[in-house]
Amino acid sequence: SSARENTAKTTGWYAHFLDSFDHAYEGRVCDLKKSHVECWLDDHPDWGKSTRRQAITAVRRASNWGFEEGHLTEFPVGLRKLRRPKMGKRETLVSEEDHKRMVATSDEPFGTFLTALWETGARPEEVRTVTAAMVHLKVGVWLLKTHKTAEKTGQPRTLYLTPTLLKL
Repeated sequence: SSARENTAKTTGWYAHFLDSFDHAYEGRVCDLKKSHVECWLDDHPDWGKSTRRQAITAVRRASNWGFEEGHLTEFPVGLRKLRRPKMGKRETLVSEEDHKRMVATSDEPFGTFLTALWETGARPEEVRTVTAAMVHLKVGVWLLKTHKTAEKTGQPRTLYLTPTLLKL
């Protein structure tokens, strides 16, 4: 099941998309066509490329799971040609001037958060979830055992603390 193989957050987004699709499609999985998924996606004009990609991933993965587990005799033919939108770059560079302006207009806790992001280059989720056990001041690092690429790399993520962060 998804709950055994994925984080609660991942299981939640699978459930969100599959519940939505379940309300939109009333047919049998074996009768599923590309057009059924496309109509469902068209019912959500507010979904951008990334969200549409996640939605298609959820439907395709659920169908794959059904086939792998023997609940379906074959992968739905209609989904074979269903393509996910390409991922765009999700990188936005903040200028030093903009960073200083954001820190100056933020309250102290959020300003500290923004400073940690700026100084480490870490992902927001990484900074948000740092605990005292992950902080190694003697060597000046945060050592994250759980992170976005942990499963792929099998290694902890090391974030080096700058003098600015060590003062915080």
